[in-house]
Amino acid sequence: MLNQEPGVYWCWAPVHFDDFCTQFGTFEDRNGNTTQISGHKLPLYKDMSSVPPDIEVETIHSLHHSVDWQKGSRWATGAKISGMLKNKEKFNLELETMGPIFFCKGIGYQHDEWKHGIWKGESETGYEVWDLSEIDPGDYTFFHTHQIARATLGSEKGIGMLENLVVGRHDPSGFEDFFDGAK
Repeated sequence: MLNQEPGVYWCWAPVHFDDFCTQFGTFEDRNGNTTQISGHKLPLYKDMSSVPPDIEVETIHSLHHSVDWQKGSRWATGAKISGMLKNKEKFNLELETMGPIFFCKGIGYQHDEWKHGIWKGESETGYEVWDLSEIDPGDYTFFHTHQIARATLGSEKGIGMLENLVVGRHDPSGFEDFFDGAK
């Protein structure tokens, strides 16, 4: 019998370094079992004339990750992503979030009226202003975040994005119910 316990776990991290970029994304079930995962490394080029006809997109294998959570919230403070490149080179990416959190509610995710991707008419506009210091970290409508992150991969330094959405139980993160925060 299929367990109908609701929830979602999503982590996404595109990162830009000087000569290459990486991408990681995963969905997991509440027990931490991967339902979708991908990781890639791509070269960067100085200009379009130096781009070869066939760009090599390297798949990162044996992917694992963990997210560090801000106490009392479902907002990340960093993440570690590991795997193996095709030449058996270890891939150990560390992310450290910095600056203010971008709450995806601002583009419609989990918003009651301005739902993401819902057509409201040709010229319909609107806005809200939130005092970020007053946002309740237990309000699930603010769980979905994007954060700029410093990235370290061996001796390489880069900048990227860490996106997270966790609603419901997620054992690897220590979330025990639908809306509790990190311990």
